[in-house]
Amino acid sequence: MNFLNLGLLAGALAFVVPLAIHLLFRSRYRSMDWGAMFLLQDVVTKNRRRMQWHQWILLALRCAIPILLALAMARPLLSSARALPGSEPLSLILCVDDSRSMQAAGRHDRVLKAANGLIENLSRGDEVIILRTSQLAAPFQRSAPRDALAGLSEVRFGGPPSDYTSALATCMDACKEASHPNRRIVICGDFQSNSLTSGNRWIDSVEDAQVRLDRMTPTPRVDLLNVSQSDDVLDNLVVESLQSNAPAVLIDRAVTFTAKVRNDSDRPISRLTGRWIHDGQTVQTTN
Repeated sequence: MNFLNLGLLAGALAFVVPLAIHLLFRSRYRSMDWGAMFLLQDVVTKNRRRMQWHQWILLALRCAIPILLALAMARPLLSSARALPGSEPLSLILCVDDSRSMQAAGRHDRVLKAANGLIENLSRGDEVIILRTSQLAAPFQRSAPRDALAGLSEVRFGGPPSDYTSALATCMDACKEASHPNRRIVICGDFQSNSLTSGNRWIDSVEDAQVRLDRMTPTPRVDLLNVSQSDDVLDNLVVESLQSNAPAVLIDRAVTFTAKVRNDSDRPISRLTGRWIHDGQTVQTTN
């Protein structure tokens, strides 16, 4: 048993006060024998024993009051007691894919809905560490479930393509910063092929993560939540930039505009039609 305010335990010494009062001011009397005393001897002996028991019980209660009060103010914590299954506090490491591809087909809505469901099922004593694939180098921030819900609503999906190999390694590092030994890692994303490292590097990273997990006690649970499984066909294109070769557009002077289009889908796109629109009117079409 531990105490949050150990210094207040000194208040338990106040039990000396009622004990001293009892010893110093207990009743003193002299016994005087008289003629018919032998007729009342049994009654006097019986009453004396009963009164002694009453006095000892009253003394114990008076001494217990300051002791119990000091213990309550010291705030005892049963840290050595084993918690019931499922009642241990949890540290949730939640990694969210905030790349541009999550804007397609309502994937970001599915991610937020799933992440909110995970956090809402946590208890008040749990903690959440939210990671973004576009900000894996940012410091880890632990927060309560309520604060994590507020922070999750501020996530914007417009970052570069995700690197799930680095995301998994960062989640493993976040386990070391967790406050509770019971940890769970959840990576939410669309797991596109261009976000997974080519070759065997992704498989090797998973195997390395398994080795690191086995060294932790208890072993953290890892879940990969894929929100793109319901998308049969998805062409996800993004206009990444739009630039001109002149700082201003002047009359009777040619200006060239260059658009950079990015393919964030899983499959290659061989034919693409681009339309230049000005004031709602198509001025040029390019294949």
